[in-house]
Amino acid sequence: TWLSVIVRVAHGIQLQGLDWHGPSAREAGSSVKALHNILNGRDDWREWGFSAQSKLLLMGHSNGGQGAWYLAARHPDKVVGGERS
Repeated sequence: TWLSVIVRVAHGIQLQGLDWHGPSAREAGSSVKALHNILNGRDDWREWGFSAQSKLLLMGHSNGGQGAWYLAARHPDKVVGGERS
């Protein structure tokens, strides 16, 4: 979890990159849900809203690309496509 990351950083343990196999993958999913709720929650933004069941197009560069592939490989039912660079 991110709490364990914060504790390790506070104790001077160096970390390399984000963990797309755990906390970062969950954060990405939570961000999509939050955006859905925000856009569909206001009348003046509703035209930009999307269905909670919409498939995602994933894109990422460097470590973000690795995360895009990781998510696409493990959740093909939620992804329409992906690209990394």
